[in-house]
Amino acid sequence: FQKPVHTQFVFHVNTMGEVVNERGGITRFSVGNYHKGEPYSVGLISTDGSIKAFAKVYPFPLQASDGPCHLTLEMLTSDGKTFGVIGRGFPPNRVVESVSQSGSEVIRGQQQVNKNGDLGSVILPANVSGDTRASYGVNSPACKVKVDYEWGAPALVPQ
Repeated sequence: FQKPVHTQFVFHVNTMGEVVNERGGITRFSVGNYHKGEPYSVGLISTDGSIKAFAKVYPFPLQASDGPCHLTLEMLTSDGKTFGVIGRGFPPNRVVESVSQSGSEVIRGQQQVNKNGDLGSVILPANVSGDTRASYGVNSPACKVKVDYEWGAPALVPQ
């Protein structure tokens, strides 16, 4: 959970549609010291402010796929105890089974997939035993996908 750093670089779009630096080269960014599942947000804004593009990427993603289905977990809090679930590619407008496991504790539920095949949730994987190994999975007629991760202090090891 890095503090936001606002930097100002001058970029241009070349004839191939690529964003390049003033010398025509590709600019690379270093994203060390991020945790697994921690988002890195970037934005490009035209000098007059009329055009804006933003993206969120995960330098060290917590994700899994099965067929068309894809799950990503995003660390939401700086203590590593709350994660967001982002699901894509699930059967639209269907109810799917979710399985959240932390240590020996298992919570089963159901989630409604929206018309675009997306789903979302927030998970707090704490358990009585203190075991910090966890997983979150979704089972549907089209796929079974599960992401294994750690929460709490073990989730806060910089990569």
